[in-house]
Amino acid sequence: MKHLLFTLVMMLQLVLPVIGQTEVDSVLTDTLRADSTVLVDTIPMRVDSLELKYGVKLFDTIPDLAEAVMEALRSRKFEDLTPFIATVEMIKVEYDTLDLAYLNRLAGVKYQYMYNQLRKQHVKVVTYAKRYHLNLKMMELVRHRYRERVHPEGHEYAEVTYLCRYGRHSFYISFVAIKIIDRWFLADELKIEELLEPSESGRR
Repeated sequence: MKHLLFTLVMMLQLVLPVIGQTEVDSVLTDTLRADSTVLVDTIPMRVDSLELKYGVKLFDTIPDLAEAVMEALRSRKFEDLTPFIATVEMIKVEYDTLDLAYLNRLAGVKYQYMYNQLRKQHVKVVTYAKRYHLNLKMMELVRHRYRERVHPEGHEYAEVTYLCRYGRHSFYISFVAIKIIDRWFLADELKIEELLEPSESGRR
């Protein structure tokens, strides 16, 4: 290609001597630019994003996941929380082993445990909020605390707690997040508890 371009320039210099050097350089520059554009357009893009691979929104940090979970809780619908639960395929990658039968069984059990536990816990959260008139949709997120831990097996997890307020009510919402495939997911222990004033603690 470079030899062809060089020959083209030489022909222009011989056949059209009246063309100045600046114009010849311009022809060469335009030709190279056009050739580069073709090369760039034909190079396929390499896709290695985990989000594209699994087709869901993933979270690199605990704060990002925590904020998304708290926003999803406002709807009081469990299906709005399910995108934050690691899938069977993700769990398989995390617990990779040559024993495929064991891996499939392990991943399925872990997923079903997390899903079922969170569904039961979500029902308790919504029921508690309704009973004590805690409007999750309108709640104010006052402050939060994240405590990162490491399980004896080596897996990273975090305890997430939010202090929330609605009207004169203050309450805690907490849950456990776990790190799988280097991303953070909702895992277990979804809870709600109202913070009572000393004078109110004896009323219940």
